Amino acid sequence: WNDLGFHNPDILSPTLDRFAHDGVILNNSYMQPMCTPSRAAFLSGYYPFHTGIQHYVIDYWQPNYLTPNVTLLPQHLKQQGYSTHMVGKYGTLFIMKIHNLFTERAVDIINNHDATKPLFLYLPFQNVHFPVEVPKQYENMYSHIKDNDRRIYSGMVSAMDEAFKNVTDALEAKGLADNLILAFTAD
Repeated sequence: WNDLGFHNPDILSPTLDRFAHDGVILNNSYMQPMCTPSRAAFLSGYYPFHTGIQHYVIDYWQPNYLTPNVTLLPQHLKQQGYSTHMVGKYGTLFIMKIHNLFTERAVDIINNHDATKPLFLYLPFQNVHFPVEVPKQYENMYSHIKDNDRRIYSGMVSAMDEAFKNVTDALEAKGLADNLILAFTAD
């Protein structure tokens, strides 16, 4: 909540700040303390205790999953004629060198999308998520912050802000920005 510029002037997130000020800020909403239950709830529309995925991150060896009788948001939208895509973090993979790979793929999807067809793009960024790592150029933006983890985390926010800008710029260039529901959340 306090990790974006519109709530904390020490954080550099101009794109997300502008997005928040032009949109709706939900100050009283609730998420799970872990990422996997939050994403399962978002995609399924069910509270985590109804999905069985309410406690921890799912590891590759765990037999936890959303059951086949749960229809996910992109499945509903696909039935309504949407082109649906998911690009980004999904549970267990993290490779630092791909900090902009998800953004590049999302921009590619937008650029190649038929603008006459509705688009659903689910883009869970790696930033700001454990492990706390970011390219030095973003960490260096916060050299005044003495706590190492906080400095790196703040850099992760700025890197994500830049990625969000690249995606929203692509949406505008493609002519999709005026007919759009865009939700920004963090897990």
